[in-house]
Amino acid sequence: MIIKRIAAAVLTVAMTAALFTGCSKNYDKVVTVDGMEFSPSMYLCAQYNAYNTAWSKVGEDVEDVLSETIEDMPAADWIRSEAIKNLQVYAWTEKTFEEMGLELNELDTGYIDELVEYYWPYNEEYYKANGIGKETYTKFNIFSYKFDKIFSEMYGEDGEKAVSEAEYEAYMDENYARVTGFYMPKQDKLGKELGEKDMDVIKGYCADAVNELNSGADLEETAEKFKTLAGDYLKLEVLYEDADENVIDSYIGKNSTAFSGEVEEQAFALVPGSEYVWGEMDEDFIVYKRIENFSEGSELEDVKSSLLAEMKSEEYNTYVQEQAEQLETEVDSAAVKYYSVDKIKN
Repeated sequence: MIIKRIAAAVLTVAMTAALFTGCSKNYDKVVTVDGMEFSPSMYLCAQYNAYNTAWSKVGEDVEDVLSETIEDMPAADWIRSEAIKNLQVYAWTEKTFEEMGLELNELDTGYIDELVEYYWPYNEEYYKANGIGKETYTKFNIFSYKFDKIFSEMYGEDGEKAVSEAEYEAYMDENYARVTGFYMPKQDKLGKELGEKDMDVIKGYCADAVNELNSGADLEETAEKFKTLAGDYLKLEVLYEDADENVIDSYIGKNSTAFSGEVEEQAFALVPGSEYVWGEMDEDFIVYKRIENFSEGSELEDVKSSLLAEMKSEEYNTYVQEQAEQLETEVDSAAVKYYSVDKIKN
């Protein structure tokens, strides 16, 4: 999800705003993009973000990221290049936000303030050790929020790149399978996987439940019946006290971590409205059938924002980067050399 990725980037980006407070040399600006001047603290934030991205590219086993090569470039050169790109995106965001006539309302600023006030105390000691102040941290949170708001405006209803209802539904049908049914236990009361004999008993209950459901039995009653049978057999105290919790109505996404690959593959092979089946997951069995993704139009509205990010975030990021790189950019090479990546305290 784009908002999650951006929020995480802010927390990472803002880790190093002014690492060299105690150094004798001082520069007023390091990079200027489309007339927007970026101070050393802002440059160092962007550089640190690129530094962390570099680590993610080379892997955790590497002892020194700067000794590596990334995209056919020495890591240090790649990090410097990415830092400047990050600032170009920052400038593009500020410019575009204003050109689109967007504003941060009280809810927006309140959310940003809460985010800053919540996370800053947890990280203040680390940030200050690297010379970063709360003001710079806040700036990057505001930038992040604006970046995301532009995305919503651009791809949302009536936006220049608006996604149609048909596109949403087609994406859902391709990437999500909605299922209804219930879980059955695969573990004993100590949380250990069942032995072969007990496993066969529970599998038998699952098969019997499927037969009854496909013969017209009520789902909630069937779920309660067989969960009770399984609970009594395994001497489990309670599986679910509330009858409403017996039945699930959930979406299985492609490459889902919540459902096993076997169940995911099985679910997508089913036609919505087909008969009940059962499958085995890591910690449970599931008795279920696939149903239509949306029974009411309002259900699509509830998931549009998350779907939009999945569908268009990569496209948006590419578009922004292309636009941002076209902005006139001036780099003070002496300042970039002075605020070298090898001075970062990690």
